[in-house]
This record gives sequence, structure tokens and C-alpha cells, in this order.
Amino acid sequence: VRTPGVLRVLPLHRNIPIALLGGVISGFKGCTMASDQEDIAKLMESHQDSVAKLRDSLGGSGEAGGYDDVWLLRFVLSHKDDLEAARKAAANAIAWREKNAKLLQCAKDETDAADYFKHIREYVASDFHDKDSKFGEPLFIVRSGISNPAEVMKKVTVQEMIDYLMYRREMMFIRADRRTRETGKLVKVISLNDFNHLSLFGFQDRKFMSALTQSSNLAEDMYPQLVGRACMINMPTLFTSLFSLMKTFLSKRTTDKIAMCPGHTLTGDIRKCPFVAARFNIEDVPTFLGGKCKCPRGCVAKVPNDQTHKIGAHGEDGSAEQVVGARDKHTEVLAVQKGDVVLYQLETVEHGIEFSVNLQLDNGEEKQLVQVVKVKQEKYEGSFNIDDSGTLTFLFDNSYSLLNSKTVKYSLNVMEGGMMGSLNENEK
Repeated sequence: VRTPGVLRVLPLHRNIPIALLGGVISGFKGCTMASDQEDIAKLMESHQDSVAKLRDSLGGSGEAGGYDDVWLLRFVLSHKDDLEAARKAAANAIAWREKNAKLLQCAKDETDAADYFKHIREYVASDFHDKDSKFGEPLFIVRSGISNPAEVMKKVTVQEMIDYLMYRREMMFIRADRRTRETGKLVKVISLNDFNHLSLFGFQDRKFMSALTQSSNLAEDMYPQLVGRACMINMPTLFTSLFSLMKTFLSKRTTDKIAMCPGHTLTGDIRKCPFVAARFNIEDVPTFLGGKCKCPRGCVAKVPNDQTHKIGAHGEDGSAEQVVGARDKHTEVLAVQKGDVVLYQLETVEHGIEFSVNLQLDNGEEKQLVQVVKVKQEKYEGSFNIDDSGTLTFLFDNSYSLLNSKTVKYSLNVMEGGMMGSLNENEK
């Protein structure tokens, strides 16, 4: 069962306006126009003495230890042939990797290293996009404007958050390293951080900021030459002040490598961003960034491309609670595929609210799947099959009420088509 990111209103000071939830900020060199991938053979030739000295200084670990010259090359390049700095970083990396072998193996297997990883993913909209750049660079996207790190930190410790961020960093390294060896080019990950729908009124979750700071500093040694571009998109106009505050938490080496992409995809054309225009086909850019790629279940972390509000909080029973003001409406969106089954349940704390469900097909046509009904304090629940792929909109309408706000508790779930098939097989 997949539960969508649903919303419970939180005080604004609890929301952290940070685009770097995936821990992918370091390694930025600016929004350049063309690929800077370099030939591995030529790099090895140019730096062969430094790589050999680094290997020897580490006791000749080499391929026998799983760390060959291609791995060592990234340390040499990052530290500009400063052997002692490269040796210290590489030695720390080897020791850290041995200590965290289980975490790294889970990243390789793409399995959770701990139960709390699932909780983090529920509130952080960050993941790889299925489409790479024109040059084959893996693309990692963070939808910071709708992510909710304040909720994450209610159930995880700082160290647990650090472990998760480093786990995601290892997954980036695995992809970049694989592409490097396949292509013979030094491949790095591209990070796109989307600030659309970001609130600037909060920056006070110290636990999350501590985890971000520590993981960012740790990654500088563990994963050199990994992120080639970290481009910020849809920056709020007040980001200058925000960025000044961020500098107090992040290292100078990190902050010096951050740059912003001009333009705003909600009102402008994403192709006006030189970086995006040069590196991506518009058909491969997600719709929430102004492109044409919809993705069957959302392009990032199974969050619908149309979602504009923060991923919210769930109660112990898995439900969400939302206050809908007088003369106001609240919507939830879900990307669905043909064959899915949708289940819903809702009730109001007091008074009533109008509820309906519409489906917008991929071709733009709209269908009403649940007619407008007034739900009062008793539970109202139901389910329906999805016959055509598209985007569901669940509407909680209180616009008819002039004075009273309404509190509604609800749960929305999707049984994916493949899952239903597996259940049917088991029943046989």
C-alpha cells in the first residue's frame, strides 16, 4: 500500500526552507553550458605519479581492498595533487567505509538499512529521475518546497539522519562510478534543487541542520569529485538572506560551490536557464520544473508532479488531519495508473464538509469519480478502480461556510496494479 504525502497544517516556524535534503550540495562548479566530462585514460596519464604515490602511502590497498586507481583518482583530483591531503581523505574514507559496511551494502542492494528509512522517505521528496542528462549524467532532484524535514526529525535522531544522507550519497556514487567505468569518462551526478512552493518563515529545526552540516562535511572526504553540478532552481527573492544563514551551518568549501539558475518555472520558461537548456531535452524535464515529462507515478519519490503543498504528518493510525478554513478549499493529488485501486476514508471532527474526487486523464480529459457528498462526523469511506491513467484530485470544500472552519481526518491509499496481481496470485 502506498500512502501519499498528505498535509497537516504546522506552524510556519517548524518548516525548514532548505533545498539540500538529499545531502547533495557539495561539488558545485557553476551552471556551465557544456559537459565537462574528462577522459579517464588521459586523467590517469596526467596524474599517474600522484595516484601511484597515494596508493603506496595507503599501504598498497589497491584493487585487493576494493579501492582501485579509478577510485583513488577522484581524491587526487579533488585535492589538486596535494598528496598529504588526498592521503588523509582517502584513509578516512576507507576507515569509514569499513565501519559502515552494512549501510553501504544496503545502498548497493537498494534496500533499507533501517526501519526508520521508510519514515524519512515519507516526508522528503528527493530521488533520482529516470531520465539522465544528454551526456549520461545521473540526475538527482530535490523538491525542497514540498518536503517536510521538521516532521522527519520528530522520529529520528541526528545520527540516524546522517546515516540516511550518507546512504543516499553512496547510491549516487555507485551510479556515477558505474557510468565512469562503462564510458571511460569521469561521470559525476547532477543535482537539481527545486524551491517552488517554499516557505521562508522557518529555519529552526536544529537537529536537521546539524545532520545536514555533519553529513555535508563528511561527504567532502568520503565522496570527492562526485557532484559535478548542484543547480538551484526557482529561488525565492529573499534567498540572499537565507543563503547567508546557511553559510553559518555549512563549510566554506561547500558554500563556495553553490550557484543559482535564473528564472522561475511557474511563470517562465525552463529553457531560459542555460544549464538546463544545454544539458537536458525538454521532454525529459519534469512538469513541475516546466518540462514535459509527467512520469507514471510522479518523477520524484512517487510524489505527484502536481503537488504544491508540503508533504504532511500522519497520525498513529496513518490518517492525516487538515483544518479547512471558512470559505476555503483543500486538495490532495495522486498520480495513478490503469489497474490501480484507490481506497479512501474521512470524517470531520464537527460540522460537515463537501467531498468529491476527479480524475484528469493524461490527454487532459476530466472525469468525476466521486460525486459531491457532504461528509459529517461519521466515517465516510469507499474505493474505486482506475480504468485510465492520470491524476486524481481529492477536494475538501468548505467554501460554502461563511464563519466555521472544519477539521477533517482522512486517509488516502493506492493499491498499485502490480501489487493487486500479486495478492490475487497468493489467494489462489
